[in-house]
Amino acid sequence: EKLKESAASKYEEEKRKLQDEQENSTRLQKTIDAYKTEIKRLGLVADSERTDKDYAERELEDIKVRYDAALQEFAEMKAQLENCVAARTKLEKEKKYLEIDLNAAKNEASEASTLATDEAKEIS
Repeated sequence: EKLKESAASKYEEEKRKLQDEQENSTRLQKTIDAYKTEIKRLGLVADSERTDKDYAERELEDIKVRYDAALQEFAEMKAQLENCVAARTKLEKEKKYLEIDLNAAKNEASEASTLATDEAKEIS
């Protein structure tokens, strides 16, 4: 019984961790999308409102710097997402092991119950 409770508790905790990681991944993807939109907007502003070539070139360099920063953040978010996927895979494996442990505990309980019933029959 304790083994079943422990396995169930660990499973729920790992499930909660996976959900937290998935929510974080969704939030990070929204941030990436916002950066992409801002980069497009800045590019359009630079194309339509600036006539001074030197100023436009400086603005473009600034956009490139921000774009590079966004790409770096995207790479970091992608790495986090890959970590989430790896964690999910690990949790799925752990879930299988926990299910095996739970089934083993059920089998042991069933065998113990059968033995107890058999012993009770022998005594009476």
